[in-house]
Amino acid sequence: MPLFTNADVTMEYERHGDPEGRPVFVHHGMLGSAGIAPQWGELATDAGVSLITVARPGYGQSTPVAMQSIADWAALLAPLADNLGLPRFSALGISSGAPYCYALAAALPDRLDRVAVLAGVGMVNEPETRAHYPEEAQRTFETYAQMPETDVRKQWFENLTVGLAQMPPEHPLRRPLTDSIAHEAAGPAREWVLQQRDWGFDLRTLSTPVTLWHSLADDQVPFAAAEIVAAHIPGAVLHEQAEPGHFPSEPTVRAALSLLGQ
Repeated sequence: MPLFTNADVTMEYERHGDPEGRPVFVHHGMLGSAGIAPQWGELATDAGVSLITVARPGYGQSTPVAMQSIADWAALLAPLADNLGLPRFSALGISSGAPYCYALAAALPDRLDRVAVLAGVGMVNEPETRAHYPEEAQRTFETYAQMPETDVRKQWFENLTVGLAQMPPEHPLRRPLTDSIAHEAAGPAREWVLQQRDWGFDLRTLSTPVTLWHSLADDQVPFAAAEIVAAHIPGAVLHEQAEPGHFPSEPTVRAALSLLGQ
């Protein structure tokens, strides 16, 4: 697995799809890693896309990094793009990876061609969005907004460790779960904390074309949350995901990659 180190920060990444295709940085969800399902690589090749999947700080072999807001992500990713010789690129965000794509659009508008978002998390730091979530989820948001990150980390590490112990060896989610437990779950803990804070940029200032896919039956992120995000971003397009549920279906992935390959 390739590793890139800059200013004592190491980032793990992988490359998939068409090596000569349009470069796209993939942003994984709350549980994630630098790896992707083999089918994604095949679909990327068909679409003429070169996927660069990056493990965010604290996941897998990527160094845990103290971030004040999601906006800090652009300064971490840009050196990797420079090292790979990519003056321009696009971004694909899945679930909790979505805000990081928006952060790139806010900070690097001259380098980012397009953003595609699949089942992207909404602005749960704002009451308008939180109100669309079930009451239990709202209580969780409020708890994590007040809880020290060290406590959030401990809770996630304990829960994920139990889940991994119960997971069959060949389960397709075993690597994302393993890489999420790395560094004692520093990655997921940071995600939860940063989502509850101001993201550090204004969606209304984005100029990069943004296209979202979201299911009306998403049981983790309400469709209304995606509608709010799309309404904030100038010119954003929101499509209904091809199949119900939170996880993107193959037709949806194919559609997103086709758009990014243009």
